[in-house]
Amino acid sequence: MRSGSSWRSDIDLDPFDATYTAQPGGEPAAEPAAQTFWAASDSGTGPRTLTWQVSTGDWAIVIMNTDGSVGVEADVSAGATLPIIQTVAVISLVAGGLLLIGGITMIVVPLATRGPRPPETAA
Repeated sequence: MRSGSSWRSDIDLDPFDATYTAQPGGEPAAEPAAQTFWAASDSGTGPRTLTWQVSTGDWAIVIMNTDGSVGVEADVSAGATLPIIQTVAVISLVAGGLLLIGGITMIVVPLATRGPRPPETAA
């Protein structure tokens, strides 16, 4: 990345697509870590974890040196917790189990309760 420029990216989830665009700029007027406009932030060296309660709006993720200097390298992953997923999974497993039992019953009961076959007669 050239000095005096920053990168802007747009990530779409469906279909997954990332767009990177260089933006002109210069040295920050104050250290970015000292700014109060960040919704959530974390700083330090080594592996970092940031937990943030999502709210409505358009959000951007900024990964930068705390002093605004160039030369940032990051390996980023994101995750989400959806409390309803556990309920949906349990209901799906129970419904699947009931359907399996119903299907087995529909096969086994007629086989077990059918009468003896009449003898075949030669034509």
